[in-house]
Amino acid sequence: MTDNGTSTPAVGEASSTNPQAIPVANVNSNEDKEIKDKCENPPHDKYWIIADIVSAALKVCTGIMLIIGARFLYHYANDGGIEFDSGQEKEERDIIDNLSGVFFIAGTSSLLLTTIFDLLKEWKLGAKHLIAHILAICGIYFWWVGSLQFFPEVKAKNHYNADSILWITGAVLLIIAQVTMFDAYYARDPRGNFAKFAALSFALLGSILILSGAILLLGRNSASDGDHIKGAECYIAGAVFYLVYGILDGLALVIG
Repeated sequence: MTDNGTSTPAVGEASSTNPQAIPVANVNSNEDKEIKDKCENPPHDKYWIIADIVSAALKVCTGIMLIIGARFLYHYANDGGIEFDSGQEKEERDIIDNLSGVFFIAGTSSLLLTTIFDLLKEWKLGAKHLIAHILAICGIYFWWVGSLQFFPEVKAKNHYNADSILWITGAVLLIIAQVTMFDAYYARDPRGNFAKFAALSFALLGSILILSGAILLLGRNSASDGDHIKGAECYIAGAVFYLVYGILDGLALVIG
């Protein structure tokens, strides 16, 4: 009510002189929508586009390197562990171990680099993204150190189960990181990029398979048995899943 006896319309109500309602109630909802849009569609300039392409290529490279390394590991397990009959056979197996270590280091190094790229791009999207990437980097680091244990000169100075224990620890951290990332991406938007969802699914399954393989390979430096062969097969299957993860992640970049 004003001094001249006229009433002032309430917020959001229309008046005879101003038939349109005052749209104040939507301000907060519009701000929330803008924040959500930024989280779901982070801005990309040309530098981040290049980084995305490099990241996708490194993820594919990760899968290829892990497959080759796991194939040498399978050859080692299928050939009788460290039970050897001559110095020449021991030398051949040392070469196989060295090749497994080289390709595993190349694969885990590629995965580490692409995870750092993703962290630099997405750390502002929230605490879950930050935690997931930090856990993933820690897990990959354990895999990288575990890869060093394949080299005979390194393995001789450590516990014979050091490689498997490191890979188990890294796989557990990666599984936690990937589940956290699922929640970060899709808890509030289940209609997100399907290729991204599928890529994360394959990465998670790959980590679970590698975890299973590392458990089966505990004590691989003792007499070989069927568990060692099965463990190496799990490594190969997990590596294939990581290759599919890299391909789908690149597809998600194109679709998104």
